[in-house]
Amino acid sequence: MIVAIAKLFGVPSWMVTVGLVVLAIAGAGIGKCAYDRSVVQRHEQKAQLKQVKRERKADTNLQIQTGRDEAAAQQRQKEIENATRNIPDQAPSARQRARACLELQRQAAERRQPKPAC
Repeated sequence: MIVAIAKLFGVPSWMVTVGLVVLAIAGAGIGKCAYDRSVVQRHEQKAQLKQVKRERKADTNLQIQTGRDEAAAQQRQKEIENATRNIPDQAPSARQRARACLELQRQAAERRQPKPAC
């Protein structure tokens, strides 16, 4: 085959052989580069997919936590409404203010904080 190619182009057969070897080496190098690029692309795609999965999981966790926080806030609001529902809408008497002041001072003393000036 090499001899037939050499006769066709009118060159020595060793030149055809060298040319074919050079072409084979160049083709192998190009194929290797293409393979390396495809491997790098696959790794990049896997890394991107992992990042997307992490972001989705974080979003889901955030939504769950937000829901819990909202439910807890609603529960606290209900407790406040229930606790204050029966309190009359009038100013406290002098006796009630004095009692509240003593209680606040007692609590401040327990916490080692300055006593409030009532």
